[in-house]
Amino acid sequence: MLSLALGAGCTSTVAERVPSRWTATALNGGDYPGDAVVYIRRATAPIRWPTATEVCVLGGGPSWPTRESGVFDLALRDNYLLAIELVNRRSGPASFSRPGRPGDFRVRSVEVDLRRDVPGGERLAGAAAFTTYPGGDIPEGTDGPGVNSTQLELFSNEMGRSLRERVCAVDRSGVTAACPTPRTRSNSFQVIASLRVTGVFSRPAAPPVVLPVFLFPITICCGCLVSFPPEADVDDAVHPGPDCLAPLPSDAPQLCVPGQDDEFDCRRCAGTTPDFCQPRGFQSVVPIDGGVAQRIACAEDR
Repeated sequence: MLSLALGAGCTSTVAERVPSRWTATALNGGDYPGDAVVYIRRATAPIRWPTATEVCVLGGGPSWPTRESGVFDLALRDNYLLAIELVNRRSGPASFSRPGRPGDFRVRSVEVDLRRDVPGGERLAGAAAFTTYPGGDIPEGTDGPGVNSTQLELFSNEMGRSLRERVCAVDRSGVTAACPTPRTRSNSFQVIASLRVTGVFSRPAAPPVVLPVFLFPITICCGCLVSFPPEADVDDAVHPGPDCLAPLPSDAPQLCVPGQDDEFDCRRCAGTTPDFCQPRGFQSVVPIDGGVAQRIACAEDR
């Protein structure tokens, strides 16, 4: 698993640092039993397709990893995207040609309701239930169920910016030009997103079909995904004290949705988001005395 550095000599995994009270499997009871013909089976993560440009793609099937819970880091991005995999149990003869086989299912809309802490809990302040229109076709199966994914925005840029004011606490007392990194605190909490998909089959005059509700837990935080790997800190002979100034390797993997769900190396954001991506105690200037770089006593407490 990916490792997050909490400080000198202390590391933890993303799951350990940002624990989720819930998992999607626990909330939804696993795969849907019964007679649901089309349903959301799971949340998935985009993957980097092995091409020259490493394009990030969505899809359905075993190649795409399951996302059991999400993390929305407001220090790094404004909106939150979720990919969901849908299953279509309707089947038809393989001889039917594309497009528009009678059993194909088209996603029309998704109703989203965001609740605090528990399913059916208090609605997230300032976030009324809303409807989004991601589109997407789930083919009927010819040898087993049809599977495909669609992506929707659970938190808009406007919602994210509004939440940031409540979640990201920044204390600039003691900040100077030489010691620019403030104290920061994340007022984290968890949200349960309730998703209800409405769609229609391709056959003529088909009525709308409402799918079973799918629940997905998301932790809202500020800076909790930022990691400070030891190799990000340049040698103290060049820049004394803690820092995130080393260059990111040219072969560092592309992030499909940077700033949510997965570890975020501080070197990706040290220049743009220093409040959260430079360690506390970072000194922005390095006095030289007798040819030796000098340490400034910048506070390192968070």
